[in-house]
Amino acid sequence: MKNKIFIITIFIIGILLRLYPVIKQPLWLDEIYSLYFASNFSVFQILFHLPDCHPGLFYLILKGLIAISLNPIFLRLSIATFPEIIGCLIIQHRFKKPFLTTIFLLNPFFIHYAWQIRMYGLVFLFTIIIFCLITQKKISPKKILITLFIANLISYSFIIPSFCIILYLAFTYQKKWLLIIPLIFIEFIIFKGPQYKTFAETASWITIPSFTNIPSTIITSLGIDYDINSQKYYSIFFSLIFYSFFSTIIFFQSKKHSFFFFAFTLPILLTIFVSIAFPFLSLHRFFYLFIPKLSIFIPRFLIPLSVFFFIYVFNHLSPFKSLSLISIFTLLWINPYIKLNINSYYKSIEPLTSGLNTLFLPPHENLRLQKKYSLLDIKNISKNYDSAELIGKQLLNTPSNCTLFHHYSKIIYLEQPISSLENYQKQIKSAITECISKSL
Repeated sequence: MKNKIFIITIFIIGILLRLYPVIKQPLWLDEIYSLYFASNFSVFQILFHLPDCHPGLFYLILKGLIAISLNPIFLRLSIATFPEIIGCLIIQHRFKKPFLTTIFLLNPFFIHYAWQIRMYGLVFLFTIIIFCLITQKKISPKKILITLFIANLISYSFIIPSFCIILYLAFTYQKKWLLIIPLIFIEFIIFKGPQYKTFAETASWITIPSFTNIPSTIITSLGIDYDINSQKYYSIFFSLIFYSFFSTIIFFQSKKHSFFFFAFTLPILLTIFVSIAFPFLSLHRFFYLFIPKLSIFIPRFLIPLSVFFFIYVFNHLSPFKSLSLISIFTLLWINPYIKLNINSYYKSIEPLTSGLNTLFLPPHENLRLQKKYSLLDIKNISKNYDSAELIGKQLLNTPSNCTLFHHYSKIIYLEQPISSLENYQKQIKSAITECISKSL
């Protein structure tokens, strides 16, 4: 009875902690991108020709929800909050360990992605489903394949974990599982293909892994820090403490549980390797033809690994150790929760004051909605965004040609210094200055 009361109480707390930011936080840029892609593209375009580095199934689901209501609270609850709560219910039903469920309900990192109109709530849910399918007594290859297929169409954060899980199944059960690995990459080529390189490089601001920023990224993905965009660097001293402590846990867990090695240790090592190798290889002309200049070492890309980590660690601890550990975590989570979910972590993107025939660069500055908006409002800002993107490309590729520029009485360039985009920003500014001087 006490157990049941505790579970009901912790679920109520978990739901309330998510409801506050769902209601209070303003829409931020990535959420408006979600609305833009879901409302402006056909089903075929969303799945096969979407100008975004993410796959299209999330946007397709969102398109269906938008047909019901455009209310941001409804959309956040439907696409992010409910999937996380369902995931927590599955965890409790499967493992019947209240402290394990508590970890997911109270973790500020997971709460942060449970109030956004983005794919991360679905990533959380599908990670739990995948874990349950892989670890059940009788494995169903058909269910696993279908689930991995759907998961990879929701987020590419599943590609490396899918690869490692198939390796685990091959080494643990039958070698024929290895035949599935090419299907992951075939699926990627069919649904995203060569266009991925161009779109992926819009995320070139993601920091490359280093000795002093790896701790920040991993600690954030566990909810202990709030460096969501992976830009922070810790001191050498702190980093050494992190590696000695964290590596010990990982080593013993990997040695004791082979699935932990394939579900967490190997994927995180591969993610770090890819995030270092891609930016380095892309500097060479041959590799740059098909490898984007991109690091993927960012906390939200590690959501599946974070879920696997907590399930494994807390599933193998005694109730007393679990209670002690969760008490420590709860104290460490207070500050990140306030910073990420109560304070407005993302800047307000209220519409900018501008006259007729005015565009803003960079293009995404045109994606600004009123607090109350309609489908027509989304269409209007999308039109401005598309025009600004076209002009941005023209200025970047052929700066001497200012034809499109003259369709607008004013183009305003807003300074947004991002180190990895510095060259792009300089070229755009220079081209705008040149076009203005020609038009005078």
